Amino acid sequence: MNVNDDYKKRQIIPRWYPFNYAFHLGEIIPKNKPQVSIWTPRSYKLKEQEWLFCKKLPYAIDFVGTALVANDYSNVNAVEASKFILRNSKRVSVLSKQVAEKFLQIPDSTPDFDLSNQKVYRKKISLLRKYVHAYPQNAIAWVDMAFYYAVLGYNDKANYCITVALNLAPENRFVLRSATRFYLHMKNPEKALFFLQNAELTRYDSWLLASEISVSKAFDLRTSNIKIAKNLLNKSNEPPKDLGELFGTIGTLEAMNGKNKIAKRLFKSALIDPNENTVAQAEWISGSIGFNININRNIEAAFEANSRYFFKTKEYRTSLEATLKWLRYQPFSSFPVQLATYIAGVCLNDFQEVLHIVKEDAPLLLDKDFVIKNNYIFSLASLDKIEEAEEQFASINYINLKEREKATYHATKGLIKFRKGQIMEGRRLYSEAIERFEKLKSERGITLAKYYLTREEKRIGNDVKEMIDQVIRLAKKLGLNELLQSETLVEKN
Repeated sequence: MNVNDDYKKRQIIPRWYPFNYAFHLGEIIPKNKPQVSIWTPRSYKLKEQEWLFCKKLPYAIDFVGTALVANDYSNVNAVEASKFILRNSKRVSVLSKQVAEKFLQIPDSTPDFDLSNQKVYRKKISLLRKYVHAYPQNAIAWVDMAFYYAVLGYNDKANYCITVALNLAPENRFVLRSATRFYLHMKNPEKALFFLQNAELTRYDSWLLASEISVSKAFDLRTSNIKIAKNLLNKSNEPPKDLGELFGTIGTLEAMNGKNKIAKRLFKSALIDPNENTVAQAEWISGSIGFNININRNIEAAFEANSRYFFKTKEYRTSLEATLKWLRYQPFSSFPVQLATYIAGVCLNDFQEVLHIVKEDAPLLLDKDFVIKNNYIFSLASLDKIEEAEEQFASINYINLKEREKATYHATKGLIKFRKGQIMEGRRLYSEAIERFEKLKSERGITLAKYYLTREEKRIGNDVKEMIDQVIRLAKKLGLNELLQSETLVEKN
C-alpha cells in the first residue's frame, strides 16, 4: 500500500464547493469592505431598469442574481430587490431565497460540510437546471451545477457549465477559483492559469493572487505575480481573513527557497484569522521550517489539518476519522481517499475498512486513480479474496503507469502470488519492485515493499529476524512510525 509522493509539494490550491459554503466560510467578499468587481455585464443595467419599471419577482430574482455575480453589493436597488424577494420567500424557490440572502450577506445555518450524498446531487442538478433555464446569466448557478456534475463524474457536462460561467463572469472571484479547481481536477493546470492570469481582478485580489501563485508553483509553471503579491501584503489594510491564503502562499514560497525565518513570520500573519486551507498548509509545513504552531482546533472544516496533526501524533484512529470527513468535504479529490485507505490499511491493519471506504465514499475514483485502485487490490489480497483481487488487477493498464506506479504494481502482484502459494514468483516480483524503487531513489517505496515482503515471509513461517532489523532501521530513518508499531515487526519492537 502507498500514498502519492507528489503531495510533498503541497500548495494552497483553492478548494471547490457550492456557493453557500464559500459564502459561509467568508471567501466571497472581504469582511467590512464590500468588493465591487471591475466587471459589469452589459445586460446588468438593463435588468436593473426592468426591475425598477416592473417590480415583480421574476425581475427581482434576475436582477439580484446578476448583481451578485457582479459583486455590486453597494447597489441600493439590488438591496431593495433582495428584500422584496425575502418578503415573498414563500413564493420563490429555495435557491432564489439563498441568492437574496447572500446578496444581503445574511449568514445561513452552518453547512454540515458533507458533500458525499450522491442522491442529493441529482436533486440539486435538477433544481439548478430549472434555475439557469429561467435565469441563464447567473454564473453562480452554473458553477454550482458544474460542481455537482463533477462529483458525479460527468466531467463533460461540468466543463460546459464552467465555460458558460466564465463567459458570463470572467472577473468574479468565486467563478475563477471554482474554475481553477475544476481544471486541476481535469489535470489541466495551464488552462486554470490562463483564466487566472488573464483576469484583471487577479492583480488586485489577494485570494486570486494566492490561487495563481500556488497553482504555478505546484506545477512548475511560470508566474509574474510574486512581486505584486508581496507589495500587496506590505501595503494592504484588508482584514486578516482575506490575506491568510496569500500570506501562507508566499510563506511556502520562502520556505522552498530556504528562507525559514521569513516563512515563519509570514505564517504567523497567515494564522491570525485563517481558513481551513491555510491551517492545513501550516500544519503540513510546520515540521520542515521548525514552526511550532498553536492551531485553534475549532476552525471550521479543518479536516485536513486535523488529519495531518493526529497522524503526526500517532493517533491513527482519530486521524482516519478526520480524513474521512475531509474526503466527504472534497469528494472529487483523490488524495484524501489515498490517505484514508493508507491509514486504515497500514496504520490500523484494517483491510476491511479500506474496502468499505472505497465502496462507500469513493466508488467513482476506483478506476480513475492508480493509488486508490492499488490499495483496494492490496486489501482484497490481504483478506485472501484472491479471485476478486486478480479481477481488479487485470483491469489496470500497465503501459500507462508512471515508473513509481509500475514499481508498486509489481509489489502488489508479488503479494497476490504469495497468497496463491506461488512463493518463488512472489519473491521475484517483490525484488523487482524494490529494484525499481531503488532506481527511483524512493526510500519510502523501498521500505514499504520490504516491510510487506517481511510480512508475507513471516506469515508462511520463515525466519525474518534480519529482515525485521532492516525494516526497523529504514522506518526509523524515514519516521514511518506506523510501521514500527505493527505486529509484523513486534519481534524487535
